[in-house]
Amino acid sequence: MTSAINLVNVGTSANDGTGDSIRAAFQTTNNNWSYITSYVITTATNNSVLYANTGARKFVANGIGTLSNVWINLPATGWDGEELILSSLVPISSCFVNQNGNPVLWLANNFAASGNVTTRLTFTTTNNRWMTF
Repeated sequence: MTSAINLVNVGTSANDGTGDSIRAAFQTTNNNWSYITSYVITTATNNSVLYANTGARKFVANGIGTLSNVWINLPATGWDGEELILSSLVPISSCFVNQNGNPVLWLANNFAASGNVTTRLTFTTTNNRWMTF
């Protein structure tokens, strides 16, 4: 699977033979779909500990009613520039986002979500941390 969206090479002009073959174009398309649809929906309850495993591009917390005291643990490492999107489909009155037990930089430790909230995190090897910008 790719680590970013890739473009199909369409060549310089129609039928000039400089673009991707049909097979290569559809492989690129399939990889792009795999990339953007790689998500995990996890059902949470009060006092849940959730794990956003490596490889998921989008981590979605779901549940019934308003949740409280939900912990989301991020992968310990990633590659430079790797993105992870955290979303909540339901209101969460107190949600703590951590990496190795430490709060994520630039994201309030208590990430309270009112439902349908999304936050984009990026891993930086400079700080060896997940951060929001």
